[in-house]
Amino acid sequence: MSSAALSRVGTTSTQVLRSSRGPVQRRFIWNPQYVHPHTHVDHLPFNYLNKKSFTIKYWSYVGAGFALPWIAVAWRWYRPGGIKNP
Repeated sequence: MSSAALSRVGTTSTQVLRSSRGPVQRRFIWNPQYVHPHTHVDHLPFNYLNKKSFTIKYWSYVGAGFALPWIAVAWRWYRPGGIKNP
């Protein structure tokens, strides 16, 4: 330890030692031999093992969820007696 670090006014030697060490870091080492493929899908409400079918169903679901508010607004505006057709 340098004398310059200890000669700081109001700093004790334990504070200097603590500040020079830094935080303790622990590393998790990922070992791929313990990772098992996720093939048990009975608990899910969909089956994603068939990628093409899952892709079509996913984008249909997301597209319908995004389009529904726009369809509702269009219905309110353009229906007979609506905002655009008084």
